[in-house]
Amino acid sequence: MDRVVSRKAREHKDMTSTLRNLLWIVVWAGALWGSLEISRIHTSWDHALCGPWGCGPTATALVSCHMAWFIVLLPVGFAGNRWLSGQRRRQLGLALGALAAAIIVGVIAREATTWLPAASDYQRPYFFQRCAFVVGTWIDFPIVQLGLLGAVWWVAARSLQHSLEPCPAECRTRSCDEPYATRTAPQTQRMP
Repeated sequence: MDRVVSRKAREHKDMTSTLRNLLWIVVWAGALWGSLEISRIHTSWDHALCGPWGCGPTATALVSCHMAWFIVLLPVGFAGNRWLSGQRRRQLGLALGALAAAIIVGVIAREATTWLPAASDYQRPYFFQRCAFVVGTWIDFPIVQLGLLGAVWWVAARSLQHSLEPCPAECRTRSCDEPYATRTAPQTQRMP
């Protein structure tokens, strides 16, 4: 009798888990579709990104694409947070941050060798705005999103590592429940 109840409970749990996963997939797909639909909205600030550094896509299309990349990478972020150890998340976060930084340095080098020589004297002071513009409008590869995901993983893994460290030797007599930063340093007595 216990085996029958146990099997039914397992089947119910499996069915609940399957339905929950299916619901998450539907919500994720709906969020992705909704983020892409933002590009169809026309506003008065559609060409707000235009300036001496160049003119890019409409603002709604840019927001739409960046949101879509965030939503596409969201399951990766949750999966990594759930299944990777703190050390692996920290390493992967550092690697993703380094990748994003290397790409940004490459964009700066490319713009320094292509756009800057062709720019007029009026446009040259806007060089760094031009580099930020190129990085921000480069939607073919999720530079910004990967850099942010790497930073989140790195910071979260480091804060978890620091929260798991034992109390330093000088505070062993105090409670380890209070944060170390709020504890006062032991007072040393001065000899006259």
